[in-house]
Amino acid sequence: MSSDEKVAKATVISVNPNNKLAGEALGTKFCEVIVNVVLRRETLVPHPYAEIRTLDDAVKMLVAWPFNQLKLCSQQSNQDLLMVLLVVLLRDLLKVLLDHLRYARWC
Repeated sequence: MSSDEKVAKATVISVNPNNKLAGEALGTKFCEVIVNVVLRRETLVPHPYAEIRTLDDAVKMLVAWPFNQLKLCSQQSNQDLLMVLLVVLLRDLLKVLLDHLRYARWC
């Protein structure tokens, strides 16, 4: 696979190096993306975690993607943006609920 070969279309969610994904900070070499469309299903995810090993596993999921393997384009549909907002909202809600459950166990 050449380095210019397109393997997926994704939306950048965060470039904050302190943002955590699967418990690990993104750092300075990765950004957080949501995979919208997969072009090469068998391609390995650059930073695998949990059950997400290939791009086929990563459809509509948040993954860490290296900046040096990212090609930015400006076309984004409103539906894609709404999906991203929904995923981020659900992720943040899940974090709050998990924190609440952990706190409730100690009370």
